[in-house]
Amino acid sequence: MRGHERIQTVLDGTLFVRGTSTTLECFVVDISATGVRVRCRTPLRTGTPVIVFIEGLGRFEAVTSHRAKDSLGIKFTCSEAKRQRLVEKFNGMVEDGQLPSARKRMHQRVPSVSSLRLLCQDGQALECDVLDISLQGLSLKTKGRPPLGEIVKVGHTYGRVVRHHENGIAIFFATVAEADKRFDGASAN
Repeated sequence: MRGHERIQTVLDGTLFVRGTSTTLECFVVDISATGVRVRCRTPLRTGTPVIVFIEGLGRFEAVTSHRAKDSLGIKFTCSEAKRQRLVEKFNGMVEDGQLPSARKRMHQRVPSVSSLRLLCQDGQALECDVLDISLQGLSLKTKGRPPLGEIVKVGHTYGRVVRHHENGIAIFFATVAEADKRFDGASAN
């Protein structure tokens, strides 16, 4: 049984693999006082010593603890005092609305009734209904659930999956630089 609550989020991160001096980009998809779960393109073996850099939270010594289909579990090996500071800082960011999954709504959402195709990075196309849209993103009704943090293509626009909900997914619009850097699928119609 897990001793610390895990909170879903989407934060940019970097893994520094100590043994090879390799740097890997990743997304932190959930976090607790004892570790994080990330998505990255390069699989790492369980037990690999790493340093995790988490956007807005800092640098943490860690070790890979388990692999799943699309994610990697990482256990912090830093001091208890550093973990406690992480919890305090993270809780402050949640309260201030600074985290993508906990961010306060900045733009009014407008209901919509249109259908579209969403293209995932692996080339899978999903049929979707737009539930609502704002200047910041949109909510889609779909049976498919691309992983949190994945960049997807919606028509001629790109977005990052930031939440799964009862009927589908929520997407924040991505910048062109972020989309070009992360998306390698074909175009959706």
